[in-house]
Amino acid sequence: MKISSIGIAIIVMIIAIGFHFSQLGQLTSAHAAIHNGEQSCHACHTQQKNPRGDALQCIVCHEQADRGTKLNVHGLPNEYFRTIAKRNYGPFAQRANDFPQAACATCHQEHQGRNFDLTKLNDRKCQTCHQQKFANFSSAHPEFARYPYKRRTNIMFDHATHFEDYFTHKKDEGVENIPDKCNACHVLNNDGQLMKTKTFEQTCAQCHDNDILKYEQDIDVIRFPGFLIEDFYAYSKELKMRPKFKKWPSIDEEEMGEATDFMRLLLSKDKELDNNDINEYLETYLFDLIAESPEEEDRNEIQAINAYVMMIKRLCDEIADEDNSALKKRLQKVLKVSMSDELLHDLFPDASNMLQVIRSRILPPIHPKHKERFRAFEFEEKELPTGWYFSDYTLRYRPRKHRDSMMKAWLDLMAKTYNMDKVGPGNNFDGNTHYVMNALNRCLKCHSVEKSEDRNSVLKINWKSSLPKYSPKFTRFSHRPHILAQMDCSSCHILNKKDFDKSTYDMSYENKDPKKFMNEFQFIEKDLCSKCHNHNVVGENCTSCHNYHAIPFVNKFTDNGK
Repeated sequence: MKISSIGIAIIVMIIAIGFHFSQLGQLTSAHAAIHNGEQSCHACHTQQKNPRGDALQCIVCHEQADRGTKLNVHGLPNEYFRTIAKRNYGPFAQRANDFPQAACATCHQEHQGRNFDLTKLNDRKCQTCHQQKFANFSSAHPEFARYPYKRRTNIMFDHATHFEDYFTHKKDEGVENIPDKCNACHVLNNDGQLMKTKTFEQTCAQCHDNDILKYEQDIDVIRFPGFLIEDFYAYSKELKMRPKFKKWPSIDEEEMGEATDFMRLLLSKDKELDNNDINEYLETYLFDLIAESPEEEDRNEIQAINAYVMMIKRLCDEIADEDNSALKKRLQKVLKVSMSDELLHDLFPDASNMLQVIRSRILPPIHPKHKERFRAFEFEEKELPTGWYFSDYTLRYRPRKHRDSMMKAWLDLMAKTYNMDKVGPGNNFDGNTHYVMNALNRCLKCHSVEKSEDRNSVLKINWKSSLPKYSPKFTRFSHRPHILAQMDCSSCHILNKKDFDKSTYDMSYENKDPKKFMNEFQFIEKDLCSKCHNHNVVGENCTSCHNYHAIPFVNKFTDNGK
C-alpha cells in the first residue's frame, strides 16, 4: 500500500478548520486530569494555528520510542522512507528530508466526551491515504505472504521428531510427564500477545540434563605435554645449553598429547613465536606432539622445547595470579577486544586454586616408573566432580549445570571475535575461535548462531527462545482471546509433514542467516483467519490486527511506561 501525501495534507487541513470553528466538547478523562482552567488549553494547543505545532505538544507526554521520527507517518524513521524512495525511484530518489508527516489530530480527535476512546478508528481513516482500497478483510484483503514465520526459531527444536519419535520412546522407557500438548511447553506472556517457552528446567531437563553433563565430552583446557625429560637434560648438557626449567612431567611417547584448542588460541600471540629459528618447532607442538626426545645436536629443538614449556608455565601463572592484568593483556592481544574483570572471572571461574595445586604436584619431575605420586592426584571416573579437575596430564572442565557461566562466557567471546584471530593449521581458514566453539558445541546443539547486527561483534548466540522484536511492526496478534475461545493451537499451527525433512532442517541452522530456513509449520493463510474475522462473527476492522504506530508511543508519565 502506498501513502498519498496529498491525502494526508487534505485531512490535516480539514481537521484544522473544523477544530477552529467547532463547539468544544468535554475532554477524555485522561486529558481532563491536566485541565486547570482556560489557560491550560495552551498546554496542548499552540498559538501557531498549525495542527503539527499542536502535535509536538502531544509528544511531550506521549514520547515516541524513536525520537527522531517525530510526526512521520506510521512513526517510521527517515531511513525507512529513503529506502522506499530508492527502491521505487532508484538514483532519481529525492534526498531532501521532506518525509510525509501527519498531526496526531488526524486520527485522535479530542473534545468528544470523557469516555470517548481516542484510539478507536474506523476503516475509512486508514483508506483515506492508502491507494489500494478494499471493502472488507474476508473477501478483498491481500493474501498473506509467509505469515507469520519470517525467520527461524532461536532454539533448534524439531516438533515433529520430538512428538512422533523421541517422546514415544521416552514414554516407553517409563519417563513421566512427557509433553503431549502445546501448553506443556508454552505459556502466555504477561500481556497475552505471545506464547513464550517455559524454562529449560520445566520442559527439557529430564531428558537433556545428561547431555550437558556428558563425562566423555569434558572440556580440555590446558594440557601439560610430556616428553622424556631425562634425555632432554642429557642433550642439553652435551650442547652446553642450560634448561630454563627444572620441573616437568617425564612420560613416554604413548601418553603425549597435542595442545588443546584453548591453548592454541591463548598461546597464538606469545612472544616466543617471534623467534624464527624455533617457530616451526613451536607450531608443530601446538598442532601435533613434542618429539619423544630431541634429536642429537639439534640446538633449535632444545631451544624450542624450553620455549614451549615456558609458554605454558607463563599462561598458567597468569591464570592463577590474583592480579589478572597479564591475562587481560594476553586476551586483548589475541582477540583484539576489551576485557572486563567480570568477564575474566567467568572465563576461568575458580581456576587459580586448581592451578596452584597442579604446579605443586604435577610440575616436579615424575619418572615413568614412579607415577604413584601423580596418579594419586587424579580422580577416578566415577567420582569426577563438576567444575575443574585434573586427569591425563590435562586441566579439564565439566559444566556444572544448564546455563554454566564458564561455557556461556567463552561461547559469547568466541562468537563476538569469530575467526578474527586468523590462525589455523595449514591453509585452513577456520581460526582458533572456531575450534574453541567446537569444543563447547554441546550448547550449540540447541542454541542457534547467526550473524550479529552489532558492528562490534561477528556472530550472536541466541540464548533465549523468544524471537527478537523487529521494528517497524505493522501487524499484531494476540493469543489470549483465541485461547479463551478454546481454539486448539494445532488449528492454526499445522506441522508441515509433507515437505519437512529433518536433515535439511538441521543443516539450515548451519548457515548464519536466520531468514534462510526450513519451516516445520505450514504458513498461515488468510482464509483460515477469515473464518472468524468477518462481519458476521468477530468483525474485521483494520485496527484489529494492524498498528498505525509501527514504532510505538509510550506515556513516560505512567507507572508502566505504556
